[in-house]
Amino acid sequence: MTTKPHRPAVDATPVAPAAGSPSPWAVRAGLVVALVLTLAGLALAGHARTAPGCHTLGRPAPESGSPIAVGWSRRWAGVASRPCYLLPIPARGTWLVTFGLGKTAATALTLTADGAAGPVRQAADLHHLRRVSLTVPATGGSLRAGLEPASVPITVTSVTLTLARHETTPPRTIFADDFDGPRLDSAKWRPELGDHGWGNRELQNYTASTANLAVTAGRLSIIARRGPAPGTFTSGRLNSRFSAAYGHLEARIRTPGGAGLLPAFWMLGADAARLHWPRCGEIDIMESLGRREPSTVHATIHGPDQAGRPWQLEVPMSTPRPPSGGFHLYTLDWWPGSVQISFDGTAYASFAPEDLSPGRPWLFDKPYYVLLNVAVGGDWPQSPSPSLRFPQTMQVDYLHWQH
Repeated sequence: MTTKPHRPAVDATPVAPAAGSPSPWAVRAGLVVALVLTLAGLALAGHARTAPGCHTLGRPAPESGSPIAVGWSRRWAGVASRPCYLLPIPARGTWLVTFGLGKTAATALTLTADGAAGPVRQAADLHHLRRVSLTVPATGGSLRAGLEPASVPITVTSVTLTLARHETTPPRTIFADDFDGPRLDSAKWRPELGDHGWGNRELQNYTASTANLAVTAGRLSIIARRGPAPGTFTSGRLNSRFSAAYGHLEARIRTPGGAGLLPAFWMLGADAARLHWPRCGEIDIMESLGRREPSTVHATIHGPDQAGRPWQLEVPMSTPRPPSGGFHLYTLDWWPGSVQISFDGTAYASFAPEDLSPGRPWLFDKPYYVLLNVAVGGDWPQSPSPSLRFPQTMQVDYLHWQH
């Protein structure tokens, strides 16, 4: 597999954090005081009258009156192959339920849970996935969670509960753009400009021209065009003026299909102007190489090691059809210690602190902002063929961020 190039952050304008969103210090403090209990085994006292076939995971829960911060986590390890489990809920809130998975011949499954508002489901592609998560509101007592289908044996190596939100109400939208106006909303987006290669020897000059960034018919179009001189190109890149930590982000996007392009839906740490890349961290929710890999999308996280050298963890997904053939839903579910990325509702990439080698810090418990762009050429996609027809366009139907 081709190693992805490093992408430096060049944004020099601070991004305003969301009102009420946790600051990096608040997030760190919440994680420091978080109570983490690890059980070596599990209690198998069944609750046949309330959940036939399920097994109850043992307590203890936090002592009465002890604080439970967002990010509080509790893990049961060494769990066997079971159809479902009853998880003791120590407090009212929206909980992230994560199943660690052993090696299996299964290629797909669905994680289910019975929440306070009804059943919740998360489909998963297992080609590269070794854990799957979902968020579910619970008011206390026990929460039922399990895996479907069970036609192929699946070993559950761990079950983890993490408090994502104190509320059980539906998440509220904290940032959204449906691109319904006559032009790009400058209160939400800032075009980024330049033709300096962007650390990857890219060929495009990013402009703010409506020839490269246009809002028409309820959609954002980011348009790559050939420039006036041979081998030159123009395109568009947008940075959100909003930043926050955690939540559910989704965008409905149609990517261009030409080889030699790199459309992307991604995020950088809101402290990028101060720390710069890679120390600010990067989350790539979607990258696509068009006809160079016609039926593949990529999810990646980036960061530095202790010496400041960049590293990356990247996961590809083979899609049933080329993503450029229509609109698809690209999703990030992001909570304390957890980054999960999905294509059309199916999770295919999951990242957590335990995935990182020693000396690689976890940089994903702080505010980030959103970027949308189409790069041309560069180390990873390589240069487009002279015969490739331009313009090449990425369309965004909407982008929603909920927490």
